[in-house]
Amino acid sequence: MTFTYTPGDTSSATRVRLLIGDTDPDAPLQQRLENEEITDLLTISGGYRAAAAAAADALAGKFARLASSKRMGQASLEWRRFEQLTSLAKTLRSSVSLAAVPFAGGISVAQRDTLDQDTDRVTPSFQKGMLDNPSSVNTTTT
Repeated sequence: MTFTYTPGDTSSATRVRLLIGDTDPDAPLQQRLENEEITDLLTISGGYRAAAAAAADALAGKFARLASSKRMGQASLEWRRFEQLTSLAKTLRSSVSLAAVPFAGGISVAQRDTLDQDTDRVTPSFQKGMLDNPSSVNTTTT
């Protein structure tokens, strides 16, 4: 298993790490994700934003197993990493829809012809000429 993070890298895995704050290569194994885990999440989720939400959930699961507080005499410490990560996952999921890119078909003749030949394509609900009345064909000659 490997861990890499290069600031400024635009790869999807680096973007996932940046969005969830998993950028410290010296963090203990139980508190970070490995490259292979992020690759799996990218494969399952599709885009890097959805994968980041899944990664935040995965990291939250790791933190859920760790102690959340420690007391030493009068002093006490409390870690809220689990809550932070689950809140982050929720926020990232809501931002996934904001990254949707609209598609306008029929921009080029070649693209239209390619789409028309796709046998797995859903038949469009509306088509040119769909309301034409065959009995109203002009039969007059000039």
